[in-house]
Amino acid sequence: MLNKKLLQAVPEAMPYIRRNVLFQWLSMLCGITAYGVLALVSSQLILERSFTGLGFRLCILAAALFGRWFFTLRAVQASAGASESAKRTIRKRLLAKLASLSWDESSAWNTSELVQLAGEGTEQLESYFASYIPQFFYALLAPLTLFVITLFLNVPAAFALLLCVPLIPVSIVAVQKFAKKLLAKYWGQYTTLGDSFLENLQGLTTLKIYQADQARHEKMNEEAENFRKITMRVLIMQLNSISVMDLVAYGGAALGMLLGILAWRTHTMSLFRVLFLILIASEFFLPMRALGSFFHIAMNGQAAAEKLFTILETVSRVPGTGIPDSLDIEARNLGWEYEPGHPVLQDVSLHIKPGASIGIAGQSGSGKSTLAALIRGRLSDSGVTIGGVPVPDINPAWLQENLTVLDHHGFLFEGTIRDNLCLADPEAEDEQLVRAMKQAGINLPLDAPVRENGSNLSGGQRQRIALARALVKDAPVLILDEATSAVDAQSENAIMQAVKGLKDKTLIIISHRLVNLQDTGEILVLDHGRPAGCASHDSLLKESPAYASLWNAQQELERYGKESA
Repeated sequence: MLNKKLLQAVPEAMPYIRRNVLFQWLSMLCGITAYGVLALVSSQLILERSFTGLGFRLCILAAALFGRWFFTLRAVQASAGASESAKRTIRKRLLAKLASLSWDESSAWNTSELVQLAGEGTEQLESYFASYIPQFFYALLAPLTLFVITLFLNVPAAFALLLCVPLIPVSIVAVQKFAKKLLAKYWGQYTTLGDSFLENLQGLTTLKIYQADQARHEKMNEEAENFRKITMRVLIMQLNSISVMDLVAYGGAALGMLLGILAWRTHTMSLFRVLFLILIASEFFLPMRALGSFFHIAMNGQAAAEKLFTILETVSRVPGTGIPDSLDIEARNLGWEYEPGHPVLQDVSLHIKPGASIGIAGQSGSGKSTLAALIRGRLSDSGVTIGGVPVPDINPAWLQENLTVLDHHGFLFEGTIRDNLCLADPEAEDEQLVRAMKQAGINLPLDAPVRENGSNLSGGQRQRIALARALVKDAPVLILDEATSAVDAQSENAIMQAVKGLKDKTLIIISHRLVNLQDTGEILVLDHGRPAGCASHDSLLKESPAYASLWNAQQELERYGKESA
């Protein structure tokens, strides 16, 4: 009934849980005191029809009720503290874990699944730490306290009530195994539906173009129906188990009351004791009854936690600590494969000196972007070295500081152009920002609004802002990975002109248009993952048939485009 792994993962919540249990117990004692005063006053009025000492007893009753309210309030505050600390700790651990994983390690999970776990999945832990765990310990403490008090009222009733209490956790344990499997299926269906929804939403334009939206609509309806069915099964399980717990709770309380009434009728109990027993009988079962109610919500949280721990317990490679003493980039006979037996790169060698510029050319799927990912440390087990240090052994912070990557989908955040540029350097002055904008060819004010991912800007404007942001960072190595593939020719020329004007930087340019590479110091040509030449543009035209074929084909297409225009 307790998930020790989950409790050990959030030690910060335990002080709040202990305070919660203590305040609930003190609130119960205040309630028992109030019940005792009510029983005493009622028996006095019934038997003696006297109001002697009534004012003093009513003051005690008021104090007891105030104490119950005060300690209940403190218990609620402790619950809030436990849930907040638990959610904060789990989210921090999740984000830190994802940040520590390499790109190929983190790609094992879908974006929507990670968003659901970080959001809704973590929220499910609120009931577990705020309600279920404190109630679990309180439900053990409260019946024992009441048993001791009830022994002074009627011994048979005390034992009868105490023996009925365990029937509630027995019913909980009986459904626990079934509930765990059912809730695991529930979360599986939930994340599957979320994956489909996000994927269909992101690809809605493509689905409309190919008239495939109706088929996806029907598939998503089917997934939604499966989720509805599993949700109803969860609700049915909860309602059935709650009905059983209610039967045990009310039946046990009625048994205790009946034994008390029978004892009073045989004159073995006073009226005060009978009334007191009747009032506190239900208190035996209320904590366990509440525990049963929280149990089903807690099981949902535990099912989410199991998925969270799948990520948190992923064994990732230990981050490197090396610091290169130079920016000399080198690879010798480099090979890489995403799947065994299907190499993407084979026998690739290159040497990029600090301040040099190199282009990487090749047909789509030849391994250009994979090579860039290996240089920047996005893939583990890279055979690339920087300053003689293997990239996986380099401190990730050093790589982030010294390498900047600009690809074709540089993300822009909602805010202003200034906000997006300052991501690269929060301390940057306006003069530095304006200079970067001019270099990138941006003719917009710094405070121009930017919607999410630059939806209010053209493709060329978005990419120029991304370039300006890279220039603000001013890292010594700049990698352009198809940075102009999604913009028009005018924007492409402007961006490449700005890049060519950069001095004292190591430039690694990947482009499908060879004209963007012809001014680089040398060009590495890849053909189906294998090197097909590494020299200047003019030399490759003479020595590399693969490069010459690509160049001639592109020139022919451009000539045809101009003639058609």
